[in-house]
Amino acid sequence: MKALVAFLAMLAPAWASHISLAERSVAAPNSSSPVPGTPSGAYCECGYTYCASVLMAMKTPWTTKQLANAYCTTSHAECSSGKPSTGINTALFICLCNDAGQKYGSNLDLLCACDKCLVVAPDFRGRSDAVVRDWSD
Repeated sequence: MKALVAFLAMLAPAWASHISLAERSVAAPNSSSPVPGTPSGAYCECGYTYCASVLMAMKTPWTTKQLANAYCTTSHAECSSGKPSTGINTALFICLCNDAGQKYGSNLDLLCACDKCLVVAPDFRGRSDAVVRDWSD
């Protein structure tokens, strides 16, 4: 428990500086590039989870080809000849970004090849309908 408290205490200043950097729209620490704005084309908010159905219904929609590519380039995802082993329509993705201060990005990583992907209020972020693995043990 003490190790966890020490670890969280160490992260707090870094997290606080990340927030202030993002609000001022300056480059992230140790980054030579400025914090980018909204990308052209299909994009997502960094760190958020999305059901494929939501990504395909956005103002600038993601294509099935883009989602299949994101699915198959994720480590350990099951794909045969560039085709997902399950349908992408129920897949759950996370939006990954390169810089800490970045708000929007266009890199998706597969979280779950779900039987059903849920979009639930109040935040409408994607969730799987079933526990994929119980991490409590």
